[in-house]
Amino acid sequence: MEDSAKFSGGFSDGDDEEPQGSSLFMLLKPYCLELLELLQNPNKHSSAVPALLELLRSSPPDALQPFFDYTLFPLLLLLDAAVECRKSLKNVSTEELLGPHKVSDRVAEGVLQCLEELLKKFHIGSGEQMVVVLKKLTYAALLSPSEAAEEFREGVIKSFSGFLHSSLYLLLENLICSNFDIRSASDSVLHILSSTSGHSSVGELVLANADYVIDSICCQLRHLDLNPHAPNVLAAMLSYIGVGHKILPLLEEPMRSVSQELEILGRHKHPDLTIPFLKAVAEIAKASKHEACSLPPQAESYLVHIKSKISDMEKKARSGFEETKIDMSFVEMDLDQWENMLFKLNDSKRYRQTIGSIAGSCLTAATPMLASINQASCLVALDIVEDGIATLAKVEEAYKHEKETKEALEEVFQSCSMYHLKDNLDASEDGNTENRLLPAMNKIWPFLVACVRNRNTIAVRRCLSVISSVVQICGGDFFSRRFHTDGPHFWKLLSTSPFQKKPNLKEEKNPLQLPYRSSGVSSEESVAEGSNLKVQVAALNMIADLSRNKRSASALEVVLKKVSGLVVGIACSGVTSLHDASVNALKELASMDPDLIWLLLADVYYSLKKKDLPSPPSSDLPEISEILPPPPSYKEFLYAQYGGQTYGFDIDISSVETVFRKLQTLVFTGQMYS
Repeated sequence: MEDSAKFSGGFSDGDDEEPQGSSLFMLLKPYCLELLELLQNPNKHSSAVPALLELLRSSPPDALQPFFDYTLFPLLLLLDAAVECRKSLKNVSTEELLGPHKVSDRVAEGVLQCLEELLKKFHIGSGEQMVVVLKKLTYAALLSPSEAAEEFREGVIKSFSGFLHSSLYLLLENLICSNFDIRSASDSVLHILSSTSGHSSVGELVLANADYVIDSICCQLRHLDLNPHAPNVLAAMLSYIGVGHKILPLLEEPMRSVSQELEILGRHKHPDLTIPFLKAVAEIAKASKHEACSLPPQAESYLVHIKSKISDMEKKARSGFEETKIDMSFVEMDLDQWENMLFKLNDSKRYRQTIGSIAGSCLTAATPMLASINQASCLVALDIVEDGIATLAKVEEAYKHEKETKEALEEVFQSCSMYHLKDNLDASEDGNTENRLLPAMNKIWPFLVACVRNRNTIAVRRCLSVISSVVQICGGDFFSRRFHTDGPHFWKLLSTSPFQKKPNLKEEKNPLQLPYRSSGVSSEESVAEGSNLKVQVAALNMIADLSRNKRSASALEVVLKKVSGLVVGIACSGVTSLHDASVNALKELASMDPDLIWLLLADVYYSLKKKDLPSPPSSDLPEISEILPPPPSYKEFLYAQYGGQTYGFDIDISSVETVFRKLQTLVFTGQMYS
């Protein structure tokens, strides 16, 4: 009874605190007061209990949530009384057993039904409430069959189920608590609930109750001022529990709320929630990618299955006719079988569209954050973009297989005069909904360039890795013009040695900065040499990755001379920290145009080498010094003319010899004899 008193705030003598203006409250109040009256004047029958149950079932959760405590208080008191009067005679006296707290089976079972409905519809607001409710239900569950009727004990079990739905959200919320003891306790309770509910893991427990959990999260997201932990709970559920890919269709509704909060107005209203929301989106994007990876093989497998069925049908049709022409209408068709094939195709199509839609929403929400000067926000957004683009690529790949399947079925339905099935097939046409990948990339690209221009070294390194990934996914042709236009922002990263300060040129002006904006551009003087080196290694690795892959190599074709000149200049310099990355980039660039790379290196190598020059293979050919005459200055080397002016990458003779010999062995010798 002492525990139940914690919920008695709504039953104080003063009426000023009661929300008299609420019509729903006016309906609840007489039922709750009549339940309290039952404690003082026991009655075997009460119309208030079934009436309250009907009201709880018919009222929407959002409207009833403010009165959760008010309704729970009398129900717990009656449950207390019901348990007390059913205890064994050795624990209570005869006076107590026959006293005023006697609660009939009918009333007790009705109370448990109300509790089940209440706990199933609403989430418990605090750990204290959860402990109190759990205590009351535990005491009721401990009654033996001789002390309580079977219906009463079944009602307790159902209330436990409702309690699980109500408390699961709170337990998940406590997983992100800063207090280790609370985190550990919540984790232990979740594992206990999982085992007692017959689930092998917490993930299975959450999966079995996913609709209740997601509904609770959606309610919380609608009132962020009161529930600022909601985005963290969503992220924790998806990452810690690891069930995001299994409840993906349920995530469309919370994703809409999350997207709104990541728009300009949402970020302005709740600036502290931007990163938690991005983390939640990142988990959703990761789950989408997990599911999308399985779509193409499934669609391809189904296409092979359909073609096999059609082939069998054609053989059967051909066996009955000597003519070459096959009349498919004479084949006995199992209509149910073809209908099932059509339904399965439509189901897979809807699921694919759902995954594509969620991935598109993730990209839309995260894309503006790529230009953020906040490093954490930018890094999470880059993860989302990488996963989202990979997801859309898989969705489009699956769509191509499904389109083939649709065309094969359409031909069969036309040949066999199954026009109603053909109409259903036409009705589910995708239209342009699956042309998502390149339009999404077109919107993302300017923000990736902005990320590089912000010069946050950690974000830039990650951004270059993401660019390498998405270009290989989307294909180089799409990026050819973009690298030609925006390439200077990338090549600028390779134009200055980290160990030499770049001189301030008059033509380089600081960008216009509005007074209320803080500058996100790092001063080159304030960045450590090691950080700049890592950025340049990342840029060289990006060039190597794009050159190596035939699908992405075309992105660099327009700027190949510029890029090759820069990389040769770095490889021939004395910056040993960039040696391996630059040699690797040259090796991959040589796979695109080995003659260009050899010419740029030979121009430097033979100009510096004064003796032991190789003789021409024939007397008719000129000397190599005539083909590549030594330039008057280092600025006249071909690599410098192609790559443009650089700072601090002075030629080191030993580096030139090392690079030329390495590539001679790795690339040029093979090209000569291939």
